[in-house]
Amino acid sequence: MIKNKYNTPSSSDENSCDRDVYKQHFDKGQKLMALNKYEEALTELDLSLRINPYNYTCYSYRAVTNFQLKKYEAALKDFSELAGVKKFKAYSLFSKGNIYYELDRFEEALYMYNQVRDLGKREEKLFLYSGKTLFHLYRYNVAIHVLQTAVSMNRNSADSYWYLARCYKKLDQFGDYELMLQLGMEVGYNNFYSQGMYWLTFMKKGVN
Repeated sequence: MIKNKYNTPSSSDENSCDRDVYKQHFDKGQKLMALNKYEEALTELDLSLRINPYNYTCYSYRAVTNFQLKKYEAALKDFSELAGVKKFKAYSLFSKGNIYYELDRFEEALYMYNQVRDLGKREEKLFLYSGKTLFHLYRYNVAIHVLQTAVSMNRNSADSYWYLARCYKKLDQFGDYELMLQLGMEVGYNNFYSQGMYWLTFMKKGVN
């Protein structure tokens, strides 16, 4: 677990100076992130953590920065640093799941999402990403159940409808496939709907 050495009161001028310097780098890193200047932000966050390697909030920002730069292994390492911090645990596990998803490491992604659910978290994005992962693992029936839960939590989740449609398509359940495409179109997935209806027409005619 990360412990913050600055949690202990100290009158030391050196500690006070260190706090000021690492905070300056940290604040600058956040501002650069907001401007999408991730390489520069990473430099500032690195400097901040060199001075205070116990600032878990900075680890969180650096992990996101590494993710944006597609430095996935570095992001995983930072999120792992947060895993022992109670208020960051669910967030770090979910984020690690998203990284594994990006890397097509779906078994590992699902394991992380399940750990978050074991913590009692029930959020639409958690069920959505779990369902998408299950789809890529060819577990279509389970994916449908999980994605239906996501839809019940957010009726405007276009991603959920799209992946439900894809699951039904894999199971040759064309009526449900078409319905999910229609619902997806209603919440803004016009492009996916057009593609889906095109393929549905051919599938109903028995064309591979």
